[in-house]
Amino acid sequence: MLLGLVAGEEDGDSVESSLQLRCFETVLDGLWLVYRAFLNARGPEAKGYADDVLEIVEWDAGRLRSYRNL
Repeated sequence: MLLGLVAGEEDGDSVESSLQLRCFETVLDGLWLVYRAFLNARGPEAKGYADDVLEIVEWDAGRLRSYRNL
């Protein structure tokens, strides 16, 4: 669901842009939680969702690359 909100789509429908922006900003405030979910994922699907969210909201490409290499 989080991925759908930050990506601007939920069940194939476009999410209102102001809602998408608020979700994006909220995820940035808790970015460490997404990284924790990425690192502690119990399977490839969960890790993939976290990675997709990070791909959208992470402004520091070097940091994301470093975490992907762990």
